Amino acid sequence: MTLDASPTSVGSLPPGNLLEQLTFDHGPVELLHRFVETADLMIRERGVSVTLTGFDELVAVNRRNRASWAPILPIFDPARGGAAPEDGLALLGRDRDGSVVTAMAARHYLWPATSFAEEARNLRLFHKDPATGKLPGECCEVTSDGASLVSGRIAFVGAGWFRPDFRGRALSGVMSRLTRTCAYLRWRTDFSTCFVAEPLFKARNSTHWNGFRNIDWSVDWIGGERGRMRFAFCWMRPAELISDLGNFLEREQARDVPARRA
Repeated sequence: MTLDASPTSVGSLPPGNLLEQLTFDHGPVELLHRFVETADLMIRERGVSVTLTGFDELVAVNRRNRASWAPILPIFDPARGGAAPEDGLALLGRDRDGSVVTAMAARHYLWPATSFAEEARNLRLFHKDPATGKLPGECCEVTSDGASLVSGRIAFVGAGWFRPDFRGRALSGVMSRLTRTCAYLRWRTDFSTCFVAEPLFKARNSTHWNGFRNIDWSVDWIGGERGRMRFAFCWMRPAELISDLGNFLEREQARDVPARRA
């Protein structure tokens, strides 16, 4: 496998147990298993060993790294957003010293009779009880068409962080795909979703985002703990998730061919 990362001895990393933590009992099992195995190896060859954990550990890691990581959204903090243990997962990556250097998370929402747009507008996306949890004047405006289509079993992916010395290693794309794959395997999600802050999206200057191709504007979170935030709303169905993973594996295999011939 050809990588742009700095050379790292995989054997020197803490052991990971990602495959052992996942149950492959729906979807195209062989492809999903192959993707997780490939993604885990790719991340390890970039100097990171990934394990699956919950929101409590995610919150603790976030607090220890405030110098380079803003407080996570209440969506991913049980004390602020009300997520039950069974509705949250976090991928934490450690370096050879065992220090956490990367993170990404997914929150499960079960909204069969409503939509992402409605739950964002009434602030239940962010707060377990908006009446007591929201700030004075806090509101959310949704003009994204896609947000009105998304309902049922939903995974919301976010809380992405890379320690400064681990940025530039092409980890974001593979971590994002791995996180939503773990969510799909755990919760049989009908939709995978995420937000992208407007400045970050414009800086990337792309028509897609880490495999998401359904992207529309906007979700505007106003008066919350981060002031005014404008987000692109990204979403995909399981068929699109599987197609993206297949394309990802094909690209990685194609990159390997020249390396094997050299």
